[in-house]
Amino acid sequence: MEENNLRGVKVNKSHLEALPLQDFRELMGEGAQVVDVRNPTSFCGGHIPGSLNIWQDGFAAFAGYFLNYEDPILLVDDGRGVDSVRRSLIRLGYDNMAGYLAGGFPHGTWRDLRFRNWMPSVSMS
Repeated sequence: MEENNLRGVKVNKSHLEALPLQDFRELMGEGAQVVDVRNPTSFCGGHIPGSLNIWQDGFAAFAGYFLNYEDPILLVDDGRGVDSVRRSLIRLGYDNMAGYLAGGFPHGTWRDLRFRNWMPSVSMS
């Protein structure tokens, strides 16, 4: 551990790959962890079923409570980029990053994932 702290650890994934919808869905079917890093309001407006919402600003503080180190991690964002999340994952010791949904969630083609149980959240106000 001391050696890693002094010299740093070898990182297998120095960048995250933008994945097309089909590849993203295949990895989901294989058991990947899907983390939506958009803000909670956007997540409540609609999200991929089974995804976990850990917003970018709180990612470093909360990811370790919910993510395991074995299954690949897929990220969903709003198109702003996931570099800060990638850095947080590396610092927390996750080297199982598989990539992120190309174009982010609101790009319009996410419905092509054809989830049978997708349902948008509805405001009660």
